Amino acid sequence: MAPLRSIVWAPIPCLSSLFPMLGHFGITDSVGMIHDFGGDFYINRSETHTIFGPPTLYTQLSEECWSAISDEEWDSALSITMANYQKKHYNFFINNCHHFVAAVLKTLSSGKKKYTIFSLIRAFRLGRTVKKMPGRNAPPASHSDVLGCEDA
Repeated sequence: MAPLRSIVWAPIPCLSSLFPMLGHFGITDSVGMIHDFGGDFYINRSETHTIFGPPTLYTQLSEECWSAISDEEWDSALSITMANYQKKHYNFFINNCHHFVAAVLKTLSSGKKKYTIFSLIRAFRLGRTVKKMPGRNAPPASHSDVLGCEDA
């Protein structure tokens, strides 16, 4: 399982080799199940993989900002967003995995915050706590301040 309540990133074959800043995003629920927008009307759910394979990076969201949200609220926001995206067409430029993760975060903030592709990419490329995915027996990661309250 991936770390609980975190954003995960997986490289896209060939594309990520040419453009390392590009990759595939997913978000985990309160038990570590990965959810990622995988194409027209499709949300992938897996304990270990995105549609492009296992995540290689993750970041947990700022505990300061997100700790007031219960696991039930977190999973409910994810379910609401999944239901919406299961009715949507995929578009590489305007409706993709990045938009899906940003929509979950916006739902979690009751629409008060605006998360974008750029804030997600910044979390992984400029954030201080980018981590490689732990092995099965690795300890849980510490929380980070990446994508905290100030990012909206």
